Amino acid sequence: MPAATHRRRSTFRWALGSRLQEIPDSVPVVLCCASGTRSALAKLMLKKRGYKQVHTAGKWANLPP
Repeated sequence: MPAATHRRRSTFRWALGSRLQEIPDSVPVVLCCASGTRSALAKLMLKKRGYKQVHTAGKWANLPP
């Protein structure tokens, strides 16, 4: 995915707050992590900030190559 970025859980809240204005709330956001747990937490954070099109793709191992 061209716009994909990696964020560690320990820095995700900081990164989200400092770069949130770069993510329009009108575009779909797809989240993925190693286990699916962090992406689910990130989805909740984005939803609380007003994002409507937030989706989790589960864990990396389940993604197609």
